[in-house]
Amino acid sequence: MSAIDYVSEDGSGMYSQWRVPDLVTSHRNVKLVFVFESPHADELRVGLPVVGAAGKSALRYLAPGQSRELSLGRFVQERHAAGDGRIAILNVSNVPMQAAAFVGIEGPGLEEGDWAMIGTVRRSKARSMSSLRGTGEQAIAGVLVDGLRKRLSAVDCGVEGRVVAAGTFAQRAVVAALPDLTPEPLRVPHPSFNQWFRAANQNLPALINVRHRFEHQPSPA
Repeated sequence: MSAIDYVSEDGSGMYSQWRVPDLVTSHRNVKLVFVFESPHADELRVGLPVVGAAGKSALRYLAPGQSRELSLGRFVQERHAAGDGRIAILNVSNVPMQAAAFVGIEGPGLEEGDWAMIGTVRRSKARSMSSLRGTGEQAIAGVLVDGLRKRLSAVDCGVEGRVVAAGTFAQRAVVAALPDLTPEPLRVPHPSFNQWFRAANQNLPALINVRHRFEHQPSPA
């Protein structure tokens, strides 16, 4: 099934050109591990996660003094280059989960039915990944959860690190991947459409916690 091969892409398969790798290092005691959904057009173009409008909005919330043109993905990449790997960024899927991500470039050639199944997994209102209906959708969800489990388990969070699951889809995926994760992941909205700045979200304890932890990380040299 093409959809399964696509979401299984690890960088060595036929869909490798559309894979955007996570931003992780071998650093011990990672303090914050952001988990987002999947790359989109800007991430494909740059080859880094969270570099588009949502990434810029996220960094403005977390570090107001930074340039408005700097994204969370670029910021974390700079930190890694400076030898500071205490913040990591993962996506549940390292390949785009929306056909709309392929703007002005060649796409992976999936059939409409494949995109429909992937879209159902991404947008589903199901309470958990395991409760998705449809054999194809269950298979796609299983591949994504297994992949996230392996990548997330490889990040050394130490005793003080926290996983930050951004958006409903990422929250469901993290819970499915590591149901016994302690401490529990910090569940925050996705930063798209400036959601972290909305008045209704300003008092969210998890979001405040994330910003506090981020503020206490030194900037790259």
